[in-house]
Amino acid sequence: MRFLKNLVAFYKYLAVLLLNTIVVFLLFNWLSGLYVNHLKREQVFNENKVIAKYTDKFDDAALMEKLYPGMSREDIRTLLDESWNRDFVFRPWVMYGERPIKGAYVTVDEAGFRAVPGQGPWPPEKQYANVFLFGGSTLFGYGLADDQHVGARLQRILDTLPADKPYRVYNFGMGTYYSTQEKLLFMSLLMDGFIPDLAVFLDGFNDPQRVEDAPWNSERFRQMMESRARHTGAWEEIHLNWLKGKIIEYLPVTEQLFKLERLLPHAAVTDAPASSREKAEALAKVQIVRYARNKTMIAAVARAFGVKTLFVWQPASKYNADTLKINPFTTEDGAQLTSLYKEAAERRDKGAFGDDFYWCADILKNETEPLYVDSAHYSGKLSDMCARCIAKGLEEKGLVPAR
Repeated sequence: MRFLKNLVAFYKYLAVLLLNTIVVFLLFNWLSGLYVNHLKREQVFNENKVIAKYTDKFDDAALMEKLYPGMSREDIRTLLDESWNRDFVFRPWVMYGERPIKGAYVTVDEAGFRAVPGQGPWPPEKQYANVFLFGGSTLFGYGLADDQHVGARLQRILDTLPADKPYRVYNFGMGTYYSTQEKLLFMSLLMDGFIPDLAVFLDGFNDPQRVEDAPWNSERFRQMMESRARHTGAWEEIHLNWLKGKIIEYLPVTEQLFKLERLLPHAAVTDAPASSREKAEALAKVQIVRYARNKTMIAAVARAFGVKTLFVWQPASKYNADTLKINPFTTEDGAQLTSLYKEAAERRDKGAFGDDFYWCADILKNETEPLYVDSAHYSGKLSDMCARCIAKGLEEKGLVPAR
């Protein structure tokens, strides 16, 4: 009898202890949440991840005036928050795309394209000559307002042409996209019945970063689908990841811990080949073949749908340029990019890319002023230079009327 009473008392003790633990845990998270929200409201200028990375550059008033003329520190921060503080959204076939936003400086339509001044309607209408642009974040214009990115500058140029129908540009540049993803995005748009008159593909910078022919962050998708535990299957692991993502990460305390975890290197990075000259050159040969095959497939599908195409090799600060002068933010190793650009130049010289290929990689050759807003992304002036080069290519190839 005494044993039973002791057991009941012990049970009550555990129940009270567990209840109090849960209450304290929830109370702690609630208070932590209030504090985190307070920090978000009171966040300072350098909390933007780009500004935090290049604090000394953004503290340089003279440099900021060159890159963002007439903009205050607060305006620049708002622009960069709208550019960078957005998670991707899921999109079939391509995995992810830019999240829609209507900000003070950055506008992304629900259809996925970056807005330009005088944006055409969606779906596109036949009364216009519709131009779809495909590329990565340099085309999207990270760190630039809606009227400064390559697509906006190209729209301005096309508006001056003596064309039968007005041009309407749709900028489908997406962060981290490379030629394979652009191919899939282009085909998915055609499948949905969105058929442009002209498609322009701006590539070169992101392809050397894809060691494996797979989108950025594919390793996380792979880990989710392929169980590495002995006692759980793939679908069980998906459910566990769902539990982690939907419940645990929403707690303010653990949310901060998982933010730290995301910064740790993963297999997709740590297993990449060393950036020695030999390995970089060998990988570049594989990557340029991949690009060429993607180009061939895109062009073939485009012809079948009556779409004209132009493939443009874009400028990069580590190729044929005074890198440190035009890009004061430079930090990344450029061996792989340099090797790929060399391969591309050799193929271009041999005419291997065909008549629908245009070279814009040399437009930085004689430039000496800052033309980048971070280590990778174009300033408004460089976006304008790139747009003018694209327009010149369109004219030389007879794809638009001459100015």
